[in-house]
Amino acid sequence: MTVVLSVLIDRLGASIPYLPYLTWPVLFYWIFYRPLSIPLLGLVVLGLLEDLLAFRTLGLTPLCFLGFYWCVLSLRSHIISKAFSVFWIAFALLLIPLTFFQPFSKLVLTFLIFPPIFLGCASLSRRI
Repeated sequence: MTVVLSVLIDRLGASIPYLPYLTWPVLFYWIFYRPLSIPLLGLVVLGLLEDLLAFRTLGLTPLCFLGFYWCVLSLRSHIISKAFSVFWIAFALLLIPLTFFQPFSKLVLTFLIFPPIFLGCASLSRRI
């Protein structure tokens, strides 16, 4: 659902250039706290779906998702018991390589909306 919402926001972004990406913070949260609930094949399918819906180069988003998955898992053991600010900074550091593929302003906004998305995912996670 986040992928479809992200693509819709991206399409709306043609007229409003400063809209954040929703997929990256949600992926970060779920990969970090529930890595077994996100299979690699599921990431590939979500990435391909986002590429198809957004008319992007087919295969680039799944590749970014898989790299992001690996990076989040490798950071997980180092920041699992740290404060939220460390968690947020780790997310910001993982956004840096995406500046080669995405507009910088959108990534800054994505960084800024991370706390409310984190709280929403945490609330949903407690219900599951």
